[in-house]
Amino acid sequence: MDALRGDEAKLRLWAESGDPHEVLHLILGQIMGAYTGATPGSSWNSVNHPVERLVSAARIARRRAGPEQREIDLAIMKLVRRSGALCAVLGAGVTVDAGGPSWPVLVRRLLSEGLQNGFERVETIRPEQLGPSQLMLRTAERVVGRNRFSTSQSKEAQVILSVIDSGSTDAETLMRGAELCVAVAGQRLFADVSRALYETTNGPGPIHKALAELAEPQQLLGRSEQRFGWSGLITYNFDDLMGEALDQRGIPRAAWAMKGGEVKGDPNAVAAKQDRDAPHVNVIHLHGYSPRRFFYITDIKFVFATSQYDAVYGADQRPILDSVFEQFLANPAQYAVYVGCSFVDERMNELLRSASAGAPGRDHWALLRWSGPGLYTSATGEAIERESKRYLCFGVQPVWFDKFAEIPGLLRMLK
Repeated sequence: MDALRGDEAKLRLWAESGDPHEVLHLILGQIMGAYTGATPGSSWNSVNHPVERLVSAARIARRRAGPEQREIDLAIMKLVRRSGALCAVLGAGVTVDAGGPSWPVLVRRLLSEGLQNGFERVETIRPEQLGPSQLMLRTAERVVGRNRFSTSQSKEAQVILSVIDSGSTDAETLMRGAELCVAVAGQRLFADVSRALYETTNGPGPIHKALAELAEPQQLLGRSEQRFGWSGLITYNFDDLMGEALDQRGIPRAAWAMKGGEVKGDPNAVAAKQDRDAPHVNVIHLHGYSPRRFFYITDIKFVFATSQYDAVYGADQRPILDSVFEQFLANPAQYAVYVGCSFVDERMNELLRSASAGAPGRDHWALLRWSGPGLYTSATGEAIERESKRYLCFGVQPVWFDKFAEIPGLLRMLK
């Protein structure tokens, strides 16, 4: 289109009067094209200026498209995925969809357990000391006592429980509850967390299954080679339900998490039989990893509270976070779709904000439940723009829906 190559006034006029579907589709394509081949660093500056006017025009077209902008975003995502440049980021909502506990339910359970019974204190049993009847234990440990809340900690835990039970809890209150549990239970807490995650889940949920379908090998657009459908799967969740969904489809995959001070991989049976360099799907666990099967979690780095974030992602233990940031979030040729994420974690939002600062308009996407009045499908373009602002400020374009049950179907539109 001549308007794309013309001055700002001509571009604006086209955005205000042209078919909003055509305008938005072409503008988003131009923005992506501007960053194709760019690398993190100074080379981004050469594309920033022309992209900024495209971003302004895209906002006009979005207002005019109203709810129909969702279908445009999904069509663009489909092309990006088929080009091998789309990863998925899984939040707690994906585990909840499979029957797992929500964050308030999980924190409540741990606080109640701590108040009533305390947290198990254990000593490690060396592998050679395990008997046949112990081979299926989650951890090679022996219970030697219980750690309990102090008087002041018990009072605080009871206050937090009352807030959770009132239904008016917030992220800060839940984080305080998590901090209390970590302070008393230490690393052992994650055996309790693992039990809670798997007790109510028989297996992967509908969202996991849809994501696994899209992980199947695909022919790349315009190329003869095949790649797996996601460039990566990144999860904030401890559970291995995403991995289980891939296993059910026979897809080679490896789970990656911080263990000690290094990033370590845990391949499934299919991947383990392949050559070391054979392609497989990487499932990257940013906050820790605890599969359903027998697995030593003693050295796994878990993030459940602020104090653990500081310890795990400190200057000397950032490999997994830096890898995700550089390879996916800040890589101008890569895009992400967030699924089941609430974006209440400001530390994670700051990563997105940092990535967005150098690449304006190269937004990632997030499937989010409509937060405005009425139904999303009836919303005005102005209302959608208003509700989207808080996410756009850190480089995430919402793809709104009205009911969580819509998520698997929306994902399958990317095939």
